[in-house]
Amino acid sequence: NPLTLRLLCMLDTQKAGLPTRRDEVYDRAIETLIRTWPAARLSRRAKVTPEALRQALAVLACWQHEHGRRTVSRKELLCELGRNLPGVKSKTRAQLAEYCVATATEHAGILIEQSPDTFAFLHLTFMEYLAAEHYIRTNQLSVLLTRRADGRYSQVIRFAAGALTQAVTSPDLADSFVRQLAEAHHLVAVGVGRAR
Repeated sequence: NPLTLRLLCMLDTQKAGLPTRRDEVYDRAIETLIRTWPAARLSRRAKVTPEALRQALAVLACWQHEHGRRTVSRKELLCELGRNLPGVKSKTRAQLAEYCVATATEHAGILIEQSPDTFAFLHLTFMEYLAAEHYIRTNQLSVLLTRRADGRYSQVIRFAAGALTQAVTSPDLADSFVRQLAEAHHLVAVGVGRAR
């Protein structure tokens, strides 16, 4: 896939070596785009940390994914980012949301303006990875379990499972999530979970 190849080339220039798992490729790519490229300088000037920007983008990705939206209008984008910037006072939300849009589009490149005032993630997999990150951070894995039969969620679930299995801080959560997915898959495979 050309995007994965491009990401691997970008990550190969770093000293940490190439990632071996797909979820790690996207995690490190997003981290690189937000933290180490010109985006980090802009976000410092706007008093938005790279972590806050990433968290707001993850909430946006989850919102878009849940609503089946590949694109959002500038108004929706500003609203969602402004609403989800952690620790921001309401009077500065609109201005900081504008900075976030500029950072994510012009400097990090994680969002693109597909047409005037219409935005999308650089690639669907960025949106899916960030949505998975949001489900993990907000402890909403049960939502993913209930949507496992919905094909739109297959990649989000894969990313969540991959990220969880590598998380040192939550091995029990990872085991439980993967076990529940496997059990559900087995039940469907033998016909127990199918509607008649």
